Amino acid sequence: MMLSTSMRLVGLLRSPPPLMVTSVSPIFVRTSSPLINFPKPVYCRSRCGARPSMRKNWLPAEFGSAERAIEMMCRRANEREAFGSKLAEKQFVQDFVALSRMEVEQARLLTMKAAWRMDTEGKKAARREISMIKVVAANVVMDVLDRAIQVHGSLGMSDDTPLASMWRFSRMLRIADGPDEVHKMVVARRELNHWAKAAEGEIQEPVQPPAAASAAGAGA
Repeated sequence: MMLSTSMRLVGLLRSPPPLMVTSVSPIFVRTSSPLINFPKPVYCRSRCGARPSMRKNWLPAEFGSAERAIEMMCRRANEREAFGSKLAEKQFVQDFVALSRMEVEQARLLTMKAAWRMDTEGKKAARREISMIKVVAANVVMDVLDRAIQVHGSLGMSDDTPLASMWRFSRMLRIADGPDEVHKMVVARRELNHWAKAAEGEIQEPVQPPAAASAAGAGA
C-alpha cells in the first residue's frame, strides 16, 4: 500500500477512558472515513497515562518503511533512464541497493538477538541489545530512505511519493524514548564496565613467579 496525504497514522487505544491505557496499536486509516473523528494529535506517553512506549515497539514500522523504500528505489531504477541507460545499470545505484539490503538484514538479526535475550534472560540482561537496536534500526531506515530519495531526485522530495513523509516520521524515531546519544552512552558504559570487571578479576587472581610455579609442580 502506498501511503499518501489521504492516510493518517493513529493510535488505537486498547482500554477506553477513564481506565488506564494498557497498550496503543498504530494503524493507518483514510482521512476521508466518515466513521472516524480525528482529534488533535497528542502523545499518549505524556497525555493518556500510558507507560512510555519504547522505540523498539516501532521496529515493525521502521522495517516496513525500509522495505517500501527499497522497493520504490528498485522500481525507479528499473524504469528511469539517464545518460543513455537505466539507473539500475549505474554502479552507484547498485551500491545503494546492495547497502540498503545488507543493512536491513543486519538490523533484523540484531532485533532477533535482542528479542531472544529478552525472552530467555529478561529485559535487564538485554538492555545493551535493546539500546543497540534502537539506534541501529532508526539510522538504517533513515539511510535507506535517503538513498531512495536520492534515486528519485526532486520527485522524492515532493508529496507525489510517500518517501518525504516517511523520512519525516522516521526522523522522529531517533529522538523517541531518548536520543541516539543516550542509548550509545548506555552501550558504551556497559561495555566499559564489562571489561573493567574482567580486568579486576585478572588482577585479583594469584600470580606465582616462574620459580615458585616450578617448585610447586616438582613437589606435586
